[in-house]
Amino acid sequence: MEISAVKKDNKSLSAQVYNALLSKLLGGELRPGDMINRRQIAEECHVSVAPVMEAMIQLEQDGFLKTMDRKGTIVRYFTKKDIQGHLILKEAIEYAAALRYTKEDILSKYDELYNMALELDKNTALEGMPRWRLDLELHKALVALAGYDELVNAYIRTAVPNLFCRINQLVTDDVRQSHIQLLQDLMDEDRVRAANKLRQHLWSGKNMD
Repeated sequence: MEISAVKKDNKSLSAQVYNALLSKLLGGELRPGDMINRRQIAEECHVSVAPVMEAMIQLEQDGFLKTMDRKGTIVRYFTKKDIQGHLILKEAIEYAAALRYTKEDILSKYDELYNMALELDKNTALEGMPRWRLDLELHKALVALAGYDELVNAYIRTAVPNLFCRINQLVTDDVRQSHIQLLQDLMDEDRVRAANKLRQHLWSGKNMD
């Protein structure tokens, strides 16, 4: 991915490089174990090495990269425990949100939510990245119903590494759950029961080999 050269401060440039690298990670261009050539990235993004370094530091803090002494920086391997940790965090955030939004909140966005759920359930040709991105967007929209921006931001921070793991087949869903049924379950007036149905949906069929 190329980024046009523009005169912006270093922070803006590092953000552009960050997004370019993240796109490569989520697009399957960069996979676990791949070396990151900072000068090559700088050339592709039409920037100096400095914002590339800043972006790489942020991606390392986010858990995507790992710097190895005298070897450079590689795309990090996710262990089974890493993956489980992201899934546990994702569950905790979605569960907390589900306790706080109501049937009325879902109905206020029902057409949008239903259309995403229907596409996930009925479009069997939707596979890989398009399916996973749509799944992320649906669950992010559900979290947003609780009305807390920080919950949404926290969800994204843990859902994106989870998406990376799915792209690299570190997590697979052996059994696909109905998202339309999930919407129905989440409209239960008993919020604890609704949240528990969500928890069951999130973990059902997960395989982490």
